[in-house]
Amino acid sequence: MVRFTSAQRLARRPPIRSSLETSRGLLRRLLDENTELTSELRELRKLRRLAHRDSLTGLPNRRLFERRLDEELSRAGRDASQRGSLVVVDVNDFKLVNDEFGHGAGDHVLRDVAQLVRMALRTEDVCCRTGGDEFMVLLPDTDARGARVVMARLRAAAIRAGSRRDISISISTGASSWPADGTQAAILVRKADAAMYAEKRRQRGMARRRPPAPGGKLSLVK
Repeated sequence: MVRFTSAQRLARRPPIRSSLETSRGLLRRLLDENTELTSELRELRKLRRLAHRDSLTGLPNRRLFERRLDEELSRAGRDASQRGSLVVVDVNDFKLVNDEFGHGAGDHVLRDVAQLVRMALRTEDVCCRTGGDEFMVLLPDTDARGARVVMARLRAAAIRAGSRRDISISISTGASSWPADGTQAAILVRKADAAMYAEKRRQRGMARRRPPAPGGKLSLVK
């Protein structure tokens, strides 16, 4: 057996300075890798947010809305006392804006509507742009009466917003509530849509009987 003296063993060890430099190099590599991973995670979170956001209005898109609606209905399925409502919002005769003023003006109207809807809701409410000129609003813990209050508030806000522009903005709304109108998302959306179109027909009927407004504003209810 070969025996080493203390001096020989010490001589065989790597120099302390070399070990420190190696440790520092390893630490730098770990820090660099951590910075890179943090940056990648930040980008992934950003992409995830963008995947659930409407690029024009900044509102959640249909995908996120459907997920939240499913969550609320699942919660209601576990607790029969849970209530909620779904509101559909549609800009009246939106095509006229694009035809008369161009798509840039149409985009501006959509952003205005998104803003007024957002400002009229509670923190826990969810509004999304489902496509075109249609929006949907999720109202947790809100019955049919509460939904009617919200719809009246939204219509009044649209009128106020339109009075400050060359285009008179108006919207049509319709709602459904659970469990009174059902507990399945597709049924609730269909009933809210039907109520919204009934409201749109009612507004059009009223507009035909109303004398034209002075000042040359373009009314979106025709």
